[in-house]
Amino acid sequence: MKPRSMMERREFMKISAAAGGGLLISLFFSSCANESENVQLASAVPTMESTRTPNPEVIFEPGVFLKIDGSGAVIVSIHRPDIGQGVRTAFAMIVADELGADWSTIRIQQASADPRYGNQVTGGSLGISQSYLPLRRVGVAARMVLIAAAAQIWGLAADDCRTEKGTILHEPSGQRLSFGDVVEVAASLPVPSVSDTQFKARDDFDLMGTSLAPLDHPQMVTGAAVYASDIRLPGMLYAVLARCPVPHGSLISFDAAQAEAVEGVQVVLPVAEGVAVVADSTWAAIKGRQALKIVWDEGVFSDLSTHMVRMSMTEKVVPEGWNGESSDANELSAVYEVPFFAHATLEPPGCVVHVQGDRCEIWAPTQVPSDAAFIAAAIAGVPRSNVDLHIPLIGGGFGRRLEVDFIIEAVKIAKAVDAPLKLIWTREDDLQHDNYHPFSIHYLSARLDRPSLPRIRSATYERIPTGAWRSVTNFTEAFVRESFIDEMAAALGRDPLELRLEIEPQQLRPVLEKVAMESDWGSALPKGWGRGIACHATWDVTPVAQVAEVSVSAAGVVQVHRVVCAIDPGLVIHPELVKAQMEGGIAFGLTAALKRSITFENGRVEQSNFHDYPILRMNEMPLVEVHLMPGGELPTGVGEMGVPPIAPAVMNAIYAA
Repeated sequence: MKPRSMMERREFMKISAAAGGGLLISLFFSSCANESENVQLASAVPTMESTRTPNPEVIFEPGVFLKIDGSGAVIVSIHRPDIGQGVRTAFAMIVADELGADWSTIRIQQASADPRYGNQVTGGSLGISQSYLPLRRVGVAARMVLIAAAAQIWGLAADDCRTEKGTILHEPSGQRLSFGDVVEVAASLPVPSVSDTQFKARDDFDLMGTSLAPLDHPQMVTGAAVYASDIRLPGMLYAVLARCPVPHGSLISFDAAQAEAVEGVQVVLPVAEGVAVVADSTWAAIKGRQALKIVWDEGVFSDLSTHMVRMSMTEKVVPEGWNGESSDANELSAVYEVPFFAHATLEPPGCVVHVQGDRCEIWAPTQVPSDAAFIAAAIAGVPRSNVDLHIPLIGGGFGRRLEVDFIIEAVKIAKAVDAPLKLIWTREDDLQHDNYHPFSIHYLSARLDRPSLPRIRSATYERIPTGAWRSVTNFTEAFVRESFIDEMAAALGRDPLELRLEIEPQQLRPVLEKVAMESDWGSALPKGWGRGIACHATWDVTPVAQVAEVSVSAAGVVQVHRVVCAIDPGLVIHPELVKAQMEGGIAFGLTAALKRSITFENGRVEQSNFHDYPILRMNEMPLVEVHLMPGGELPTGVGEMGVPPIAPAVMNAIYAA
């Protein structure tokens, strides 16, 4: 028996192909890489004669699918994972607006990993910006087919028709047909080639630019939403993995006798990554792992420490003999450190895998479904076409799920057992075996007699597992540059905003001026309070500026009271989703700025759970005001953009307090 929600995802294309009375529009995204190219498909010229008997449903492949059924329901297949940025709603809005659909009829279907969808990666804040034009073309093509079908039914000219709220309207006569009324005829018509000149004018948008209720929020609120940890399959086993506590260490030997004696433990087996304990419950698997006796080869990193990393990186970039001051009164210099950070997603890694003969089925919260499916196929020893990888809802990504280590582990273990298998990562596993934001040291210098952006020399430690962490290098770049600019302003006796307007890139000026106005920059604050400003354009595409208001008590306790944020995200599909991304990014950045970092001693991560690696709590979250600047013609990306400016804004506010 299959879980109902997952069966619907897996069977979507098969059901769509088999069911009658429906229209399925499919456009190839060409990997979503070149959005300026029009999608060329067969042309269609509607006839003036009515068609009473439709041809069988036609499916164009490969592609991204829009299905309209006989009831008028519009089903949009979401080809990229949603990790909280709201693409499931935003993608549907883009298609529905161009189509002229009634929003109440919109349904979403999460696509599985499939090469026909092209680029399915969620990362780099590219989901909407790369998909915007292709999705609009999907809507245009469907709209043209529906209009052609209605015109054929009426025996009237298609040029006199338009779509509106799920209907086709013939304006001269006032005749109207619903989408459901015409799908059988529409399914018999070829899809025309489309071009961007056929897009709706921006002033004619009905949905884009509004803040509709996200389509999947009711399921999240009621608990009906399905995450990887919710997947239950008949006969499913549970596994945890004992990994070497030192990076790049390896297994020498293990004694499984006591682990195998734990009630519920089914098998203990070695894999390249460590020793797996497979049981009939999560608890039994964890207890079995605790009973293992393992001898590790800790390798060359057995004496790794954060202090050692710091000294090594400092030697690479800081001038010999530098003591924090320069002999030249017009030269300012400083050293900044950015530590290791964990992703700490609220849902730790983990997935469900079932290997049966030459087939492999996976439910995985991944940001890279296509890559994960190809790698899983290689490990399972099955053709890629025999891998079904489904994407449940994801409890936070932050770049952690660009890595597929947990999927690799699960496939290896599942291949060795004759049953569906769920791999569990505990919070301790997550924090102690992450792909961390790398540690780095930065030496900055600038001339005070000719103020300009500082010169930066950097050294980054990446000999242990590191990876993309929300905003990646942009967090580090913004922190060191924007903090140092405030040091420059202090040395020059100048206002930090004024100096930024002089030396920062021109693309940042509008958001700086906006955030200064909205935050009442320069106004008086209570004693012990400070106001700090910082700005950054993540990936050089989306300018963001933030002002933080902070108090510092006599005991040195820091509290962030208010953050004002200005962002120019280009064309805005859903204003509240953009604001939510800024709020979430600010919370994420505040955790990095004010809470703990990952540290190493004797080769081991010293932190293990939220008691010693805390994240920002609800009562610590400041009031956040987000101001959207007038957008351009295209969306630019927002998922990571709220993170980089907040840490330097807070640091600058602490200095000013």
